[in-house]
Amino acid sequence: STSNGETASSSPLTNIMRQAVPYIPPNLRGPLSSLTEDEFIPMRDLFTSPAVSFAYERGWRQNFATAGFPGPDAESQMAMDYFAPVVARVPSNETSVMVDMSCATGLFTRRFALSEKYGRVLGCDYSPSM
Repeated sequence: STSNGETASSSPLTNIMRQAVPYIPPNLRGPLSSLTEDEFIPMRDLFTSPAVSFAYERGWRQNFATAGFPGPDAESQMAMDYFAPVVARVPSNETSVMVDMSCATGLFTRRFALSEKYGRVLGCDYSPSM
């Protein structure tokens, strides 16, 4: 507890630091995590940075082509083709739902929604900046 009865996890400083985490360079988050009692996990917490989200979609993702990936348009079409048999079984009076878990920036989620093959498309990611 602090001198005014607040616990360390609820102090104003701790709350401010938690909100600032996405703007703190990843290599500094580890040492600072001891001040907030939050554990820093590099590969998880790296993607909470808005800068990383920006770089992912506008640079890093384009480098996947050098590894043989066909590109977002073709890859999203492959995913839609894969799920087509399941979607075809949805009764006409029900709405199909596509859930893109760990969707990152929504690169594929947007393509799923634009395809109009699904009644609802949801994108979920651990990182609010993604």
